[in-house]
Amino acid sequence: MNQKGFAKVTLVVIIMVILGVAGYFVFTTQNSQQSSTTKEALSSYHSKELELSFKHSSDLKVYQQDENNVLIKADYKNPEHSLVSIEMGIRRINAQRETDDQINFRLQGKKILKEETRNGYRILQFEGGSQYYILSDKGTFYIGDTLDTFSWKDIFQKEDLYQPYRLKFDTIRNSIIFD
Repeated sequence: MNQKGFAKVTLVVIIMVILGVAGYFVFTTQNSQQSSTTKEALSSYHSKELELSFKHSSDLKVYQQDENNVLIKADYKNPEHSLVSIEMGIRRINAQRETDDQINFRLQGKKILKEETRNGYRILQFEGGSQYYILSDKGTFYIGDTLDTFSWKDIFQKEDLYQPYRLKFDTIRNSIIFD
């Protein structure tokens, strides 16, 4: 093999090794970020008043505000926007499971984006960000958070907070169990 052919083969091998090493680091970095979110230790919260339980990230604080309201808050402060907060609320709006007509009246023309049944209760996601009604034998509940609040979402996205907290709040909503 002449020197030109050997140089070309060597160059191709070096480029392939560099690409392989770069690909490995990109892949392992992405996987470690994803696994840290999914493997995070969760705490459990039980509300005797609302007769429900859920799991939440241990960095979130949970407050039973009164017999019908639970507030879940992140310890977040933004010096430029003092009113901006990262929180989620669960509120019993009726001690009875509401009918479809009652829910449609509450929606005031907003569309239901998604409906599912989980553990014997209905979950309705409706227009306006991450807002849900849960219809269970323990009553009708409203669940919402501040992540999609107009203009706040941009702040959270710029600070790379939107997606991690969206996952945390989705974990709470998806883990709700009624007594």
